[in-house]
Amino acid sequence: FSALAGGIVWNVVTWIAGTPSSSSHALIGGLVGAGVAKAGFGAIVWSGLGKTVAAIVLSPATGFVLALLLVLVFSWLFVRQTPFAVDSTFRVLQFFSASLYSLGHGGNDAQKTMGIIAVLLYSQGMLGTSFYVPL
Repeated sequence: FSALAGGIVWNVVTWIAGTPSSSSHALIGGLVGAGVAKAGFGAIVWSGLGKTVAAIVLSPATGFVLALLLVLVFSWLFVRQTPFAVDSTFRVLQFFSASLYSLGHGGNDAQKTMGIIAVLLYSQGMLGTSFYVPL
């Protein structure tokens, strides 16, 4: 519970201060902090935390590179088109882009919610003695 509370408090503080923050970062930090407070630094699986931190760092960088490549490809494809043709084409494509973005965003929220529920159930002993996340 304290991991979730720590994440929520951090998100509210950054929201009030007007600084950007990430709920994922706050939740991971809250889980690590709660684990250290409960059982010390030995309770943290550093290899797993390292993979998580690497994914947090590499995901935006990969997204930036892929977006840059996409912009370059589309700029090259439409460089000789009239403004009207470009506008009408991208009006339709924007609808599909927004739809896919919303689908991905909602899927990410569902995973975080299920992760929080699973951790809370396990911490209360409601999932038995063993708990694992299938990959």
